[in-house]
This record gives sequence, C-alpha cells and structure tokens, in this order.
Amino acid sequence: MKNGRWKAKLVAKNLDIGFIKNRLKTRLFPTFTGRLDVDMLVKGKESKASSLNAKLTTKNWKLQNQEASIDTQNLNITTTIQATNKGQNWHFSSQMKFLKGSVYVEPLYVVAGNNPISAEANGVWQSRKNQLVVEKIKFVHPGTLNLHAQGRLIPGQPVDLEGTLQIENLDTVSKVYLAPFFTATAIEGIGFTGKLKADFRLVQQSLTDLQLSFSQLGVSDTEGRVSLQGGAGDINWSKQAESPLKSKINWQKLTLFKLPIEASELVFSTTGNSLQLDKKTALPFLGGEVILKQFSLQFNDSEKPDVHFQGAIRNVSLEQLTEKLNWQPLTGVINGEIPGISYKNDRLSINGVLKVQVFDGEIRIRDLAVSGLFSPLPKLYLEMDIDRLDLDQLTRKFDFGHMQGRLSGEIRDLYLENWKPVTFFAWIGTPEDDDSPHRISQKAVNNLASIGGGGAVDVLSRTFLRFFETFGYDKIGIGCYLHDGVCQLMGVGPAEQGYYIVKGGGLPRIDVIGYNPRVDWNVLLQRLSRITQTKATN
Repeated sequence: MKNGRWKAKLVAKNLDIGFIKNRLKTRLFPTFTGRLDVDMLVKGKESKASSLNAKLTTKNWKLQNQEASIDTQNLNITTTIQATNKGQNWHFSSQMKFLKGSVYVEPLYVVAGNNPISAEANGVWQSRKNQLVVEKIKFVHPGTLNLHAQGRLIPGQPVDLEGTLQIENLDTVSKVYLAPFFTATAIEGIGFTGKLKADFRLVQQSLTDLQLSFSQLGVSDTEGRVSLQGGAGDINWSKQAESPLKSKINWQKLTLFKLPIEASELVFSTTGNSLQLDKKTALPFLGGEVILKQFSLQFNDSEKPDVHFQGAIRNVSLEQLTEKLNWQPLTGVINGEIPGISYKNDRLSINGVLKVQVFDGEIRIRDLAVSGLFSPLPKLYLEMDIDRLDLDQLTRKFDFGHMQGRLSGEIRDLYLENWKPVTFFAWIGTPEDDDSPHRISQKAVNNLASIGGGGAVDVLSRTFLRFFETFGYDKIGIGCYLHDGVCQLMGVGPAEQGYYIVKGGGLPRIDVIGYNPRVDWNVLLQRLSRITQTKATN
C-alpha cells in the first residue's frame, strides 16, 4: 500500500468446484463437478476498490439442474473481465471463449468446434439500483454467424437493441439454433442453407426496422411441403416508414407440395403492417404460367398474416401436373381465372368462383374453404360444377378406356379431413342436350362394369363384346353419396335388378348395369385404382 492505494492478487489452480459447491450448500445444480483456475487482480484506494481484472478458466465442468433443462459435459471455458469503478457504477467489459465440451440449455444444444465460439459484452453495473445494463454485445460462431449489437439489455426488462447479424452458414444455424424451436410445430422438418445479413432494431423488445439481404438460399423440408434453390433478395421494412419501402426476392426453382415454379422474381413494397406486390407477375409453371395479378399480406396481432390473392392460369400442362401429383396421366392444358382467394385466421377461402377451362369444357369451384392448412389435420370444403368436358380428350391416353361424348356433373358438400373424403354427393354423366357422337370402347365397358361390382354387362351385350371394339350408347352416368365410409351408388336410371351405368343406344346395344348400390369407400377406391393402372390396349 502506498498513499492509500493498494492492490490484491489472487491466483488459484485446479480448484475442486464440487468441494466449493458443497461448502456453499447450494441446491441450484445437484450435479456440479470439475475444476476451476482463477487469476484475479483488484486495485483500490483506501476502503474502495477502483478496478478489477480477472480470468476464470473452467476445466471439464459437468453440471445439471434438477429439471435437466441445463446440462454440460466436459465444459472448458475461459472468461476475462475488466471493470473500473466510476462513482457509484462499475463499467465493465468481458470476453468468453467456449473451447471444449457441450452445452445444453433447453432447447439448444451446442458443441465446441475446432475454433472457439466467443462472446463479448460491455456495460455498467449500477450499484445503487442493483441493476446490470449491457450496452454492447458480440457473439461469434466461427464460419457460422457473427452478431454485433448495442443498446440496453437489462435483465427482466424489455430489450432496446440495434445491430447486425451476419450468417455465413445457414445450414449450421438452422440445425443448431432454429430446428430445436421448430420441434412439434407446423414447420418442423424445415431446414435452410445459404448466407444472410440483417441490420435490425428492437424497441421495447419489438422489431421496428429490418434490412435483410440473402444469397444462395436453399430451403428443404422432410415432409416435402416446400423446397427452394438459388434464392436471393433484399427485404426492407420499417414499422414507422412514412412511405412504402421497396424489396425483391428471386429464386432458381421453388417447389410447393411437389409443384415446381421455375426461375422468377417478385418485386413488392412493405409498410408497417403490410406487404403488397408491386406489379403483375407471371410465374413459369409446368409449361405455362401462373399469373399473379394481386397479392398482399396484412399483419395483425395473431401469429399468421391475412393473405389476399388474385390471378390466372395460362396453358399449364395437365400431363405434367398429373405426373407431379402422381395421378393417372392426362393430356391437355389448363386455363382459368382465379378470383379473390383469402387466407385469414388459419382459413383459406375463395371469394367468388374459380373457373378452369380443361378438356374443351369448364370446371367451376365454389365455396372452397380450407382450415388448418398447415396443421396435422387440414379440413377442406367445396362444391364443384363440371360442364361439358370432352370425353375424347379426357380418355385419349387414359388407361380406363376410350370414350366419346360430353360429360357434365356436380360435386356437392365435399368435406375432406387430412385430404381424405369424409362425405360428399357427386354425379357425372351425359348432359341432356349433348348431340356429339356417343361411342365407348370394349375396355371402358368392362371397367365401368367392374365399378358396379363385376358381371354387370347384360347377356345380349356380352354376346356383342366378342365382335366389336366400340359401341354406341345413349347415356352414361354414375353418382355416389358418401357417408360413414360407405358409397351409395346410382346411375342414369333404374334397371330390373340394379341401375344403369351405361344406357345402350342403337345396335349393337350395350347396357352396363350396377348391381351393388352400397360399396365400402376403400373397396371402391381399390377398384378404381385397378382399372386405371391396367395397361392400355388398342
């Protein structure tokens, strides 16, 4: 000591942390073992400390709390602290390096790599308020992410912070820092790759400003719902923006539920609580286009935004579509108008009638609604009108068999759970005013007969089947009312012992009769699967 000034130094090696824990009689960590090195220098004047420099090194620490929400294995960390006493406050800076071992803090699990993970913090300990204020932080996970931020972090109080997050490896960030929070949520199984930079500001723990740039973005999903390749873009947003801020995103390939959207770019504007597409955009899709006429997101207090969309479909290949969806291959193109489609409160609905031109006819979808779209149990409701589809185009490459004529019908009160029908009424058949040629192939006759339970072609018709490949008919029709897993079948009219599926016309006359009016839905699906997977014959 000189002129009232003093200093004290403490050096300790290989302290038994378990022994210290027992002496302190703490129950915070029932399991707490390992060693500790301490190198500390304190300076002061008279009875007041003025500065502190310390280095703490943990060696092979193993600790676990009662709930097992915190667990470490072989933990080696070095921590240095420099602090200066100014008046009633201690101004400090600290640095920590995670050198070895693993840390689990529910739900995160981090393992030390070849290059140490490091964290730094600067701030003030306000002794009068017994309050810690962190003013600057830096977190570096080498080759993965780099975070620099400044503001006011006070334990137990809302955060005010602004900074920059630089991510060099989204794959590691996704697996280590994001995936644990996705578990048991609708986005479980989704992973990311690429690079990202974000400048952000938090006020009272609420995000108020964001400038986000990303490149080489990839998105994968173990459930096959979404994938993205070659993503890039710039997103600008401010809660207090006086005018819309411009943003853009682009990709090389985007796939939604197995349906691919080729290289495209979207240009949009953001305001405090909304996003609006700036211009009509055509997205290349299965040889044609999906045209976005309007698209908007409106954010609210709930976790999911309200979405509104209007667009059109132009020359989309039906053959490619059925292939992607693993349906029976069909030919032709799809054109249609998409009216207002909204997604609100986890419910997707059409504000109007969705019209699709296909097979030289039209399909109109009304009252479409999907609830729980991204939940484990999505539910769908719709009604549909089918107007004068060309059977020649519909069956030309369809293994079911070739037919000529027109087909109209309806689906009423369709209700699906997890994309499987629960109930509906459906009817398809020859329209009353159809004056087109009515022809049906022998193969189509046999397949229609099998829907009715087999052996459903009358005796006279079976005689002609040996000599003719195609036949004339007057009407075709079949309907189903599904309830409690059973399909109540019906045809174009009653027969002596059943119902007509095909009502013959001219010679040779073909009548196809269904004898089983009630069929288990799964049995009916098996029959339809067999007749559509049979190899086509000429």
